[in-house]
Amino acid sequence: MRVKEAMVGSPEIYPWSSCAMTVGEGVTPAAYFARIVDKEGGIDAILDSMPKARNRVSA
Repeated sequence: MRVKEAMVGSPEIYPWSSCAMTVGEGVTPAAYFARIVDKEGGIDAILDSMPKARNRVSA
């Protein structure tokens, strides 16, 4: 997206936004998502927080 005036002063203000990845300097997609996963306690914490299947077949 291109705009005449910046919508925010710094993309780092919104770390949850893909804006930080796409316009931030020196931020790779892998580093961006690793930071998000780490802030949530790691991949195991994220998976543990997800709803569990209601039946064994779905699990």
